[in-house]
Amino acid sequence: MGQDDSQEWPARRGGFGRARLFAATAAAVALGIAVSGWLTAAREVMYGAFLAAAIFAFLPFVVVGAILVLLLAAGVVTAALGGDSVHGEPASGSDGAGDGLLDGLPLVGTYYRFLRRRRHPVFWGVPAGVLLGGLLLLALVGVLVAPGEARTAETLAAAQEHVEVYYAEHRRYPEAEAEGGIRLRGGGGPLLDGFGNPLRYEVTGRWPATSYRLASTGYDGKPGRDDLCVSGGTGLARVLGALRRLRGPDAARPSTADRLGAARDLRCE
Repeated sequence: MGQDDSQEWPARRGGFGRARLFAATAAAVALGIAVSGWLTAAREVMYGAFLAAAIFAFLPFVVVGAILVLLLAAGVVTAALGGDSVHGEPASGSDGAGDGLLDGLPLVGTYYRFLRRRRHPVFWGVPAGVLLGGLLLLALVGVLVAPGEARTAETLAAAQEHVEVYYAEHRRYPEAEAEGGIRLRGGGGPLLDGFGNPLRYEVTGRWPATSYRLASTGYDGKPGRDDLCVSGGTGLARVLGALRRLRGPDAARPSTADRLGAARDLRCE
């Protein structure tokens, strides 16, 4: 019994060490992706992580698909140039696509046999960490970013309505605050977005070519691709439609789907 235990212990210890190395690699990669995404562009990094994990898992199918697309495109170009038939027979574009598919099929087995032979925990820890990092960003966006964007959409709709009503009454847009914010009628401090940052409000041009822009700088408080905004009269119909969705039928509290839809509608371009 004791001899058997002493012989099994090194194998157990080696397996445990490999598991720890795999977990450490995956955690480090996931943390790096999550932090870099949160500090830059959470959604773009998240989509990139999911795409990279999918390519790793289905690389041969991606290659075969790319080959088929190129062969079909070559066939279309050949047909457009008048080479679609030779002595009444169809051109070889479709045949080339079929040959390309058959040539690519062995790649599938070769790739997955290669993966099956990989045993190093770091090799598997990296793609696992990439996928985990994307899932972490997805959780952060769902828990911290999306609710704030939904609240921001409501605030922007209210600010848009205030600006348009003010213009209808005074034939001019309200002036921006000294800090570049805006206040609703009735006093109070500058309007804050769903993340606690003041809305940025600016008026440009002169009558009759005056325009305005209301913007939220997103969860990070910095101008970037996550900003939500409305501007001038060109976006009024879109914003009022978002406002109607936010209010819902019979002025009921809007659903989460409606609020998130309004946030997508107000994404800055």
